[in-house]
Amino acid sequence: MSRSSLLWSLGHQVTRQGLSMGVFFAMALMLGPADFGTMAILLAWISIGTFLVDAGFGAALVQRNQLTEKHLTTAFVANVVIAVISFTAMWTLAPVISRAYAEPLMVDLLRVLALAILLSSAVATKVSLAQREMRFKQLAIRDSSAVVIGGVAGITFALAGLGVWSLVIQTLSGAAISAVMTWQIVPWVPNRRALSLKAIRDLSGYSGRMLLFGLLKIAAQNVDVMLIGYTMSVAMAGLYSLAFKMIIKPTGAISAAFGAYFFPAFSRLQDNRDILAIEYERALKLVGYGCIPFLLIFYFAVDQFVASALPAKWIAAVPVAKVLTFVALAQLFIAIFGELIKAVGRPGLLIWWSVGLLVSTATAIMVGSHWGLVGIAAGIAVVHAVGLLACLSIGVRLTTPPTPTKQFGAALGPVFMFLCVIAAGEFLTSMEFSEWFSPWVRLFLILALSGVVIAAFRRQVSGWFELARK
Repeated sequence: MSRSSLLWSLGHQVTRQGLSMGVFFAMALMLGPADFGTMAILLAWISIGTFLVDAGFGAALVQRNQLTEKHLTTAFVANVVIAVISFTAMWTLAPVISRAYAEPLMVDLLRVLALAILLSSAVATKVSLAQREMRFKQLAIRDSSAVVIGGVAGITFALAGLGVWSLVIQTLSGAAISAVMTWQIVPWVPNRRALSLKAIRDLSGYSGRMLLFGLLKIAAQNVDVMLIGYTMSVAMAGLYSLAFKMIIKPTGAISAAFGAYFFPAFSRLQDNRDILAIEYERALKLVGYGCIPFLLIFYFAVDQFVASALPAKWIAAVPVAKVLTFVALAQLFIAIFGELIKAVGRPGLLIWWSVGLLVSTATAIMVGSHWGLVGIAAGIAVVHAVGLLACLSIGVRLTTPPTPTKQFGAALGPVFMFLCVIAAGEFLTSMEFSEWFSPWVRLFLILALSGVVIAAFRRQVSGWFELARK
């Protein structure tokens, strides 16, 4: 396990999200909130079908110590079969979903977009194998190429006046390129003679629970845009999706990068809880102190960016994006906690966690909707704050660290620092002399302050790679 593996994993996600956001904002200049809201709702439904394709086998293939040809081939065939079933279900449910959101065009859009489910089935097993072997460099090149080619296709058709259809074309083009390149990255091919019911039983003990957890997780991640589109309008869902894209998506990419590395790293230490506790604590510090500068940039620069780079129709997304930075910070730590749970073979805990998150998030959205999109974002932030404390408590019980307070401090320390810098920045903005400084100068001063504080903690996170090298 080398430092380069983590760096490539980070580079993979940062590059992918950077390119994706560039394409997103380019298309936001040509399309409106209603177009993006419609697409966000459709992708929420497609994400359920796409996850079903993996059937939980992906995590099982990575987590399992001994992997055979029977496991790989059987997982591949199961993915394809489930993809066909999921595609058929989406095709059948398209009219129902369209009526629920009062958008007739959703029928054709969803049926065409469902092709992405079939494409994902062709590469699900190969992607798991690439992650297991830590081929993050190849995955980074693949995803970057898919985003660029899909983005070019989407922008081209948006300029041609196809509206929301250009977003569908963008998604399918990227998925097709990703599928082709994945087959080139991973040389393994399925062997029909290796099909085995025993392999299903070997994987299902872990993957079955991971499947249920994954479905609940997908539902929790998408319940916001689904409910906003249903209770308010697809245009409001579009404004929310812009804020989500600017704040949650980039930090989610960072979480995914760390998760792709931490899951196999934690899995190797699942039988040595003392060392795992130390590794987990260092991981929390690394993620917290390492990601705070990015969140501060998002918080203090989002209003200037939207005002200068996007049409006025998107301005209403700014306060929502600011509130979502607090959600993003909590999600960074919660994601690491999720990788720990998977690594120690306790997916049952993840199921209960996901149920609680789903119910709490849905409740927060329904209550917060009385105060508009900002109220919804604030409600989600409260849910994640409580969830962060809960996952830290569970993490202490699972790793049995010698000093439990250190794990709490590893996460709450960065949170406290983040809140202090936000408060200082808002105070400077409200002062009469704030007009002496441009918004960009204030942003620079705030980031410089946070950089000094983070530098003071460099010794706490610099030793993280020591265990990874062993």
